[in-house]
Amino acid sequence: MTTYTGWWKLLYDWQTLAAGVLAILAAIIGGGAAYWAGRTQAKATRKAADLQVAAVNAQLAYAKADKEAADQRADRERQDREISQINIAISGMGYNLETLLHATLQYILPHYQESHRAYDELVQASDNPQQLARLVRSISTYRALVTTCPEMHFIELDFFKQTPFIVEKDPELLKQTGWLTSQSRELTTGIQNRNRHLMDARNATTQQGGLSTSQFRSMLHLQTTIADAECLIALQLFELLLDVEKRLEAINDMYELKARKSKLTVATPLYDVLDQLREIAKR
Repeated sequence: MTTYTGWWKLLYDWQTLAAGVLAILAAIIGGGAAYWAGRTQAKATRKAADLQVAAVNAQLAYAKADKEAADQRADRERQDREISQINIAISGMGYNLETLLHATLQYILPHYQESHRAYDELVQASDNPQQLARLVRSISTYRALVTTCPEMHFIELDFFKQTPFIVEKDPELLKQTGWLTSQSRELTTGIQNRNRHLMDARNATTQQGGLSTSQFRSMLHLQTTIADAECLIALQLFELLLDVEKRLEAINDMYELKARKSKLTVATPLYDVLDQLREIAKR
């Protein structure tokens, strides 16, 4: 192995030192280059990630906006459908009111008035055979006592099954419509009974050539009883129909959606009919 001395040794040492310094500088430069390259790559990666996040957020925002728009459309469609169903129910109540009003004006009130008037005359003529005979012969002039009433057909609505959302908004409607169905069927049955008794009396009169005093009295008394029941049930039905209809209108008004909302227009004779029925009910 060669050993350097003197100037050669000093020159050798400086070469070694320079090589070391150069190696250190190369390492520093290489490390710095690697650092900046890594930092640049990290910035690029972060920017790419930010772009991806922004894209995802934009997609989520679009999806959210689209869902909100779809929900709003669905809500409008639901409200429009529910308002339409309520309008149909109000129309049904209006039809029932008109049907009942016509029957009350044409048949129920005349039947009450004439049956009671005929029975009062019968009571007054009970001790006068001639007056009693005239009353029996004139019974055909009491048109309501010899005329049958057409059967009534009401629109029955089951809100619980058909439109449960209405019951959710006004639970009282469930009870009210139940009473409506019950009372309308009871009135229909009462009218059927009245018609059957009239036909039985007519057939007995034809077959026997007339009615005995006891048969006549029994027939009139039965007709007054039926007439009383008809008036009371009709009054209850009117009040139920009006109450249900007003409740339906109130539910319709809860919707902020601008749409056609039915309102009941009450016929003028209704108020007079209600006054008469209430007066009868007091008796």
